[in-house]
Amino acid sequence: MSLQKPPLLRILLNNVSCMRNLQQILRHVNVTAHDGVALVLTGTNGSGKSTFLCMLAGFSRPSAGEIPWNGHDITNSGVYHQYKLQLNWLSLKDAIKDKLTALGKVQWFEVLEGKQGKLLPALELMGLERLAKEKARMLSMGQRKGLQLATLLAIDRPIWLLWTMKGIIPNIFHRMKPADANPMLSMIIKTRERIMPGTPSRAKLMTR
Repeated sequence: MSLQKPPLLRILLNNVSCMRNLQQILRHVNVTAHDGVALVLTGTNGSGKSTFLCMLAGFSRPSAGEIPWNGHDITNSGVYHQYKLQLNWLSLKDAIKDKLTALGKVQWFEVLEGKQGKLLPALELMGLERLAKEKARMLSMGQRKGLQLATLLAIDRPIWLLWTMKGIIPNIFHRMKPADANPMLSMIIKTRERIMPGTPSRAKLMTR
């Protein structure tokens, strides 16, 4: 009988600290994210959730420690160039052009990535198939967030950093089935939303 291999370690925070304006925001944080795993960040305002995500995205540097991706520190410029091509970032700003249709928005990113075939299934998964030809300006806030998630599914990068609003957690974990996502997918999600039973791993950041 063959033994299953453990999931590949995708991202590691190794004893990471971060300071901002001479204040300690994060101190000695150690986190691992493997393929096929979602990590949900929770915590009060000011506990460092946004700082955590921005460091993982490479927008800011840790004051101590390292952030290896596939064994290589992302603060190295050569490594970061490769790392960011594997990265999906979803923030509170939706980066949606109001003149485009829902279909056109996802299609634009799909063409940009040189990928095809996942556009319509992604819209359907997010419950947007009937709105595919609607202009983005006609969509509700929740539908616009669903459109962002459909885009992430269509371009199929293996690391998702999600800065969520209320309702997005159920959209991800209640709609998506394992077959819908890349098995190498790693998600790290910031939320202030109550986490429902059955939601994947979580890390609570405590106020400094």
